[in-house]
Amino acid sequence: MEDLKSSETTLRILMELSLENTGSRNDFAKRMKISSRRLSAHKKKIEQVLGVKIPFCRQRGSYTILENNKQKLPPLFRICLN
Repeated sequence: MEDLKSSETTLRILMELSLENTGSRNDFAKRMKISSRRLSAHKKKIEQVLGVKIPFCRQRGSYTILENNKQKLPPLFRICLN
């Protein structure tokens, strides 16, 4: 069950990243209804498993996946980001 919940959260995080309007880590965590610590753990796991970087862009005030990293994502995740 935890894996299912984890993958659902991962998809939700990727969908929010596609909007490029996540806000700060605390704002993003509140919107996701998880703790900021859990959000950081999911973000780190996504970065490790999928091989992408998810930096915080100060200009946009949002976390984002850089264009060149989007090509590294498996097709299912690329659909979420289009």
